[in-house]
Amino acid sequence: ETYPTFFMPAPSTTTTESSPLVVEFGSSSWALANEHDSADHDHDKNENQQRPSNDKNGKENGMKLAAISRALILMTALLVVTAVAAMRITDGAQQSSSSSSSDNKDNHSDNSTLPLLQASRPENEKDTNVDDIFEQLVWKTTCPDSPYDFVGVLKFCDGPDSTPNDPKFGYRLDSQDPCGRAGLNPLLRLQPGYRYLLRLENESKNETTNIHTHGVHADGSGNADDIDRIVTPGNYLLYNWTIPRDHPDGSFWYHAHYHTSTKKHVNGGAYGVLLVDRRPEDNDNGRPEFLDQRERFLLLATHHPDKHTSYHRANGMVQATLSFSAHQWVRLRVIMADSTAKVRDLRLDPAVCQAHVLAYDGVWRSTVPAPQSRSVYSVTGANRLDLAIRCNASSGVWYAVDSINEGEPLVELNVTQQGDVVASRSNHQAAEGSIEPWKPQRPLYLQSLLPRDGCYDTTPNPTITTNSSATHFNITMTSVALNGISFSAATPLTTFEMDYSPHSFHEWSIVNTSNHPFHLHTYWMQVVSPGGCGYIYEEGEWYDTISKPTEMDGTPCVVRFRMNDIGGRILMHCHTLGHEDAGTMGWVMVTGGPPPGLDRIEQEPISSLGLSLEEHLSCASSNRPP
Repeated sequence: ETYPTFFMPAPSTTTTESSPLVVEFGSSSWALANEHDSADHDHDKNENQQRPSNDKNGKENGMKLAAISRALILMTALLVVTAVAAMRITDGAQQSSSSSSSDNKDNHSDNSTLPLLQASRPENEKDTNVDDIFEQLVWKTTCPDSPYDFVGVLKFCDGPDSTPNDPKFGYRLDSQDPCGRAGLNPLLRLQPGYRYLLRLENESKNETTNIHTHGVHADGSGNADDIDRIVTPGNYLLYNWTIPRDHPDGSFWYHAHYHTSTKKHVNGGAYGVLLVDRRPEDNDNGRPEFLDQRERFLLLATHHPDKHTSYHRANGMVQATLSFSAHQWVRLRVIMADSTAKVRDLRLDPAVCQAHVLAYDGVWRSTVPAPQSRSVYSVTGANRLDLAIRCNASSGVWYAVDSINEGEPLVELNVTQQGDVVASRSNHQAAEGSIEPWKPQRPLYLQSLLPRDGCYDTTPNPTITTNSSATHFNITMTSVALNGISFSAATPLTTFEMDYSPHSFHEWSIVNTSNHPFHLHTYWMQVVSPGGCGYIYEEGEWYDTISKPTEMDGTPCVVRFRMNDIGGRILMHCHTLGHEDAGTMGWVMVTGGPPPGLDRIEQEPISSLGLSLEEHLSCASSNRPP
């Protein structure tokens, strides 16, 4: 017997999607009926041995009764089997229906509790390599009366191969785990509209530290992203990350940001990937489907053991491999981590691969994708770059200063042709054509500040008009100061008043960024210099870190942005972190904005209950990724 063909088993190495699931209980139930029949026969035999041999009528009556008994037992067994089958089919259908329409708070299923009938693997399940690379922090759901939605723990630690001349650091989720997992720290995933409480525990021996959410639109005051808050060895510090509901989904990173030790910690490995994911219920019309179907992650890290030596790692390896199918668009999410933020070329072979920009620094391009495919993208060691790539054969990715397609690539692209056997299901799909242009929806703080006839953002939004007012600010970078002022935690570079008008904006002119990549916390900057600022910095697009080519450094890179929803301390610095430690960092105070929220919390001993997470979890029934 078999189930109807619409009940399919989960894919495995021995079962295909076209094979039906054999009913196992049919034969076992029949065996049960035979077992009953055999037992009855033995019982009759024993009883017959006790009867007088000359009692013919008694013997015949006994045989008739035994036959009737066996028939009744068999009929009963068949009825039970039929009833069980009906219940299991109904239960399997209900289980399949409910699992597709409700949230599953526990990703680790116990096979003993699974229904006998399992639906086939969803066709829209994302094809990604993220779980092959990173361990993920699983946020825990809080009680309804908690001011947070999710809580989690991250531990800062000393690397196992650390030496006094080349210190190593990292993060882990459990004290028993290796620190940094060979250069790959835990992945943090967030979603817009939720409040996260992170407990950062300092398990290092001698290092004072903290954590910065690089590129995230987060408050720079209070308990959110204030780099003045620190945690010393043996203590923990609580962070409140409240992600705005209109925050774009994108690629970001986190890293240590304790002033005077930032370079040492980041160069030693204290960084990781942070993603803001799209909410499942969000619908952005026209969004290309492959963005949510096929993605590959590439973490490019550069380590400097001394002033004259450096080496790269791709996804924690000397040479990484990314596998996907030929002629299919894939979202390649590239995150750079380099304490010097040096500009390097990310290069592909134009004869083999197309590569169109999707997003810069976690913000979708105003039109996705960029119309022109390029083979070289010059990026700093603090940028993120999302690309739509499509290759027709295996190739590589080169990453170096003025790189050329010579020597071994840092990343091998294992591109499988149609019909080859690979793990990805996408290899069975037909070759895709060009991507239909998509204009992402944007919050007010990311709507264009170019003139209305600009060609980059034609969606209806407030923009430059004759009654617009700009607040101008000039910044000059050196290796030790911003505007000639070395960093002071007590004194801002200047003070601005929060202006909520949609026609008000800031226009900053930034000079000398070729050797001093300029990074702004909290807000992204729209490049408005005619023709852009060189490298990947297009006119009309948004970035959090900007560096102009040396030959263009005589003129400023002009940027605009609205500073109208987060106030308090807004930090900026050179992302050559040795310069930042030396003083090339400053901040402006924005007054009149919303308060930072909860009262500021300072560090407490790890052994102390204090402001622990348990008070937020006493009613939590399960764990789930947000």
